[in-house]
Amino acid sequence: MRVQKLPILLLILLLLEELLVVKYCYTQKEYITIPHDEPFPLDFKRAGTVFSSLSDFALEGDYLYLLYSNVDLMEKYDLNGNYIRSYAFQARKNGMMKMHINRTGLWVEDKFHQFYHFQNGCCVENSGPLVDEDRRELSRSFSGLMESKYDLDGSRYYIRGASIYKEDTSGNTLPVVVRPFICILLQDTTLFLLNMCFLLALICTIWFSYHRGRRRTAGDD
Repeated sequence: MRVQKLPILLLILLLLEELLVVKYCYTQKEYITIPHDEPFPLDFKRAGTVFSSLSDFALEGDYLYLLYSNVDLMEKYDLNGNYIRSYAFQARKNGMMKMHINRTGLWVEDKFHQFYHFQNGCCVENSGPLVDEDRRELSRSFSGLMESKYDLDGSRYYIRGASIYKEDTSGNTLPVVVRPFICILLQDTTLFLLNMCFLLALICTIWFSYHRGRRRTAGDD
């Protein structure tokens, strides 16, 4: 009995890919659950890539912030893409964090409408739970995040795939923060679902090939 080798090889590669995604997502959840009761986010240096979807990003001063809402994590880079620090909002595991900008800096909002204020690269304030009136007053000061996608030179920053790129005023495009290709599967839900469908199709192909081979062997006997 012979089973086609190519589908088996592709199946093994896809299974390894899915295991890597699961492994790194689990690891990511694990290392940001450090007990932390301070009013400010946990400030630390990560060991590797954040394997999670990139929710949003913003420029504030000379810094570029990347928000991973699914794991309540934010990273800080300089405008050349050099990693500086990470911030874990592990006290609010809700996957619904948002970024806002006003004239005083960057504000990160959690599900319970607590606002973490970042200014000149540092978290300087935690608003605590706000009543509706105070929250509306703060929200009125926010401008659209689109303004935070441009640096002082007029270069535009944007997400492509799972990475951050910069387009200068001459139209030249440069990578700023390049993330592994596997992160695209987490960034693009459609691509992830297509990948899973392809994996299922491969499994079905191998299963039918196996049983067809068994029937032929039984017929020869």
